[in-house]
Amino acid sequence: MQIESVRHDWPEAAGFTISRPSGYSLYTFLHFQTPISIEIDGKIINTRPGACIFIAPGFPQYFYASDPLIHNWIHIDADLGI
Repeated sequence: MQIESVRHDWPEAAGFTISRPSGYSLYTFLHFQTPISIEIDGKIINTRPGACIFIAPGFPQYFYASDPLIHNWIHIDADLGI
């Protein structure tokens, strides 16, 4: 396993959106310190502060922050077999 990139307390402006319909090439771990709206299996879920998600490569990613966003994230290159 190799950590390719990591950010801690990373700020984004209100309206920040990630839309990756085909996913990303690496595993992604996200920890949201502020609320966001995230799409999982076609449903929008409004999170609370502290929400976390681990996303496999190629899995669609969509999230949106109505307010300024603070989050932590890690991109991991690994053969986890999942």
